[in-house]
Amino acid sequence: GHLLERGHRRIGYIASYPGSPFTITRLRTYREAMRAALGTDPDPSWVFEGRHGTEAGAEGAAFLRSAHPDLTAYLCANDAVALSALRGLREMGVRVPSDVSLIGFDDTDAARLCDPPLTTLHQSIQEIGATAMQRLIEQIEDGQRTASVTLFPAALVERGSVRTLSAPVLYSPPDNPRSVPEAGSIPAKETHKQ
Repeated sequence: GHLLERGHRRIGYIASYPGSPFTITRLRTYREAMRAALGTDPDPSWVFEGRHGTEAGAEGAAFLRSAHPDLTAYLCANDAVALSALRGLREMGVRVPSDVSLIGFDDTDAARLCDPPLTTLHQSIQEIGATAMQRLIEQIEDGQRTASVTLFPAALVERGSVRTLSAPVLYSPPDNPRSVPEAGSIPAKETHKQ
């Protein structure tokens, strides 16, 4: 929703660990949100499902930038993939967020410390861990091994890796030039949205 609220409609998705429950759920959510925003399914080639590991981020960014230079944002399956994408984009001379916006998932410490600081989605590890332990205890007590899926809400942590596409452009008359900071050059304040 955040990228859509910021005016983005051409959003790529970079995943690693194909087939994992996290990948499947997050990819399905991406497709549903894009379908709701566009009124049709997103182009399947806007999705890069990389190999296992964080290098999927750099590989996905290179693929999407080459195949679809008109994408305005990349949503990454997790922060490690997003940080790899950020590195790969920088090596290609692509600036985040000036040239393309980037969002991760998990709100790791590295997301806060990178340049620009990564906008990401935060989930409570404590809540996830407590629920997993409760389910395990229930299975041990019941003697049954049944799989279940629990979805946990995510809170947006806004930092500096997303630009607003619909922001007004500031123009100055030629006889009165003024300096307008480039997107991303203003220190980002961290905000949390539920």
